[in-house]
Amino acid sequence: MSNFPAPKPRGLVHAIIAAAADKLSQHASIPPENREAFRATAVSVIEQQICSVIGYDTVQLTGWIIPPSQRLAQRERIVAAIHQGERPRVIASRELVSIRTVERLRCKVSEQRQNTP
Repeated sequence: MSNFPAPKPRGLVHAIIAAAADKLSQHASIPPENREAFRATAVSVIEQQICSVIGYDTVQLTGWIIPPSQRLAQRERIVAAIHQGERPRVIASRELVSIRTVERLRCKVSEQRQNTP
Protein backbone atom coordinates (compact mmCIF):
# COMPACT_ATOMS: atom_id res chain seq x y z
CA MET A 1 0.00 0.00 0.00
CA SER A 2 1.28 3.45 -0.91
CA ASN A 3 2.05 6.18 1.62
CA PHE A 4 0.32 8.69 -0.65
CA PRO A 5 -3.42 9.26 -0.29
CA ALA A 6 -5.66 8.49 -3.23
CA PRO A 7 -6.40 11.57 -5.33
CA LYS A 8 -9.54 13.42 -4.29
CA PRO A 9 -12.46 12.86 -6.68
CA ARG A 10 -13.11 15.86 -8.94
CA GLY A 11 -16.90 15.77 -8.85
CA LEU A 12 -20.00 13.75 -8.05
CA VAL A 13 -19.52 11.17 -10.82
CA HIS A 14 -15.85 10.77 -9.96
CA ALA A 15 -16.70 10.39 -6.27
CA ILE A 16 -19.18 7.62 -7.09
CA ILE A 17 -16.65 5.90 -9.36
CA ALA A 18 -13.89 6.15 -6.75
CA ALA A 19 -16.18 4.79 -4.01
CA ALA A 20 -17.28 1.89 -6.21
CA ALA A 21 -13.69 1.07 -7.17
CA ASP A 22 -12.65 1.19 -3.53
CA LYS A 23 -15.48 -1.13 -2.53
CA LEU A 24 -14.60 -3.55 -5.35
CA SER A 25 -10.92 -3.54 -4.37
CA GLN A 26 -11.82 -4.66 -0.84
CA HIS A 27 -13.33 -7.91 -2.12
CA ALA A 28 -11.79 -11.03 -0.55
CA SER A 29 -10.69 -12.32 -3.96
CA ILE A 30 -8.35 -9.33 -4.42
CA PRO A 31 -5.02 -9.84 -2.61
CA PRO A 32 -4.20 -6.95 -0.26
CA GLU A 33 -0.98 -6.15 -2.12
CA ASN A 34 -2.93 -5.70 -5.39
CA ARG A 35 -5.81 -3.60 -4.07
CA GLU A 36 -4.33 -0.19 -4.83
CA ALA A 37 -3.50 -1.15 -8.43
CA PHE A 38 -6.93 -2.72 -8.83
CA ARG A 39 -8.60 0.43 -7.47
CA ALA A 40 -6.69 2.70 -9.87
CA THR A 41 -7.41 0.44 -12.84
CA ALA A 42 -11.09 0.17 -11.94
CA VAL A 43 -11.45 3.95 -11.77
CA SER A 44 -9.81 4.34 -15.17
CA VAL A 45 -11.87 1.58 -16.82
CA ILE A 46 -15.18 2.85 -15.40
CA GLU A 47 -14.43 6.44 -16.51
CA GLN A 48 -13.50 5.23 -20.02
CA GLN A 49 -16.69 3.19 -20.29
CA ILE A 50 -18.88 6.08 -19.18
CA CYS A 51 -17.22 8.34 -21.76
CA SER A 52 -17.60 5.77 -24.54
CA VAL A 53 -21.28 5.10 -23.74
CA ILE A 54 -22.21 8.76 -23.36
CA GLY A 55 -19.92 9.93 -26.13
CA TYR A 56 -18.31 12.83 -24.30
CA ASP A 57 -14.83 13.41 -22.95
CA THR A 58 -16.16 14.77 -19.66
CA VAL A 59 -19.33 14.36 -17.67
CA GLN A 60 -20.44 17.08 -15.29
CA LEU A 61 -23.20 16.91 -12.75
CA THR A 62 -23.95 19.94 -10.69
CA GLY A 63 -25.55 20.17 -7.33
CA TRP A 64 -25.75 22.38 -4.33
CA ILE A 65 -22.44 23.30 -2.76
CA ILE A 66 -24.11 23.78 0.59
CA PRO A 67 -26.94 21.70 2.07
CA PRO A 68 -30.49 23.03 1.72
CA SER A 69 -30.66 23.68 5.46
CA GLN A 70 -27.85 26.23 5.14
CA ARG A 71 -28.99 27.95 1.91
CA LEU A 72 -31.55 30.17 3.64
CA ALA A 73 -28.97 31.35 6.16
CA GLN A 74 -26.56 32.10 3.31
CA ARG A 75 -29.25 34.05 1.45
CA GLU A 76 -29.97 36.09 4.57
CA ARG A 77 -26.25 36.88 4.98
CA ILE A 78 -26.04 38.00 1.36
CA VAL A 79 -29.12 40.22 1.69
CA ALA A 80 -27.75 41.72 4.91
CA ALA A 81 -24.44 42.46 3.18
CA ILE A 82 -26.31 44.10 0.29
CA HIS A 83 -28.19 46.29 2.78
CA GLN A 84 -24.85 47.25 4.34
CA GLY A 85 -23.61 48.37 0.92
CA GLU A 86 -20.92 45.74 0.37
CA ARG A 87 -19.72 45.22 -3.18
CA PRO A 88 -21.15 42.17 -5.01
CA ARG A 89 -17.67 40.83 -5.80
CA VAL A 90 -16.71 40.83 -2.10
CA ILE A 91 -19.99 39.17 -1.09
CA ALA A 92 -19.69 36.53 -3.82
CA SER A 93 -16.13 35.72 -2.84
CA ARG A 94 -16.96 35.37 0.85
CA GLU A 95 -20.13 33.32 0.33
CA LEU A 96 -18.70 31.19 -2.51
CA VAL A 97 -21.43 32.14 -4.98
CA SER A 98 -21.29 33.80 -8.37
CA ILE A 99 -21.41 37.55 -8.74
CA ARG A 100 -24.53 37.00 -10.83
CA THR A 101 -26.25 35.35 -7.86
CA VAL A 102 -25.47 38.37 -5.70
CA GLU A 103 -26.67 40.73 -8.45
CA ARG A 104 -29.97 38.84 -8.75
CA LEU A 105 -30.55 39.10 -5.02
CA ARG A 106 -29.62 42.78 -5.14
CA CYS A 107 -32.26 43.34 -7.83
CA LYS A 108 -34.86 41.51 -5.75
CA VAL A 109 -33.95 43.61 -2.70
CA SER A 110 -34.20 46.75 -4.81
CA GLU A 111 -37.62 45.72 -6.16
CA GLN A 112 -38.85 44.98 -2.63
CA ARG A 113 -37.73 48.42 -1.49
CA GLN A 114 -39.60 50.07 -4.35
CA ASN A 115 -42.78 48.08 -3.70
CA THR A 116 -42.75 48.82 0.03
CA PRO A 117 -44.83 51.95 0.83
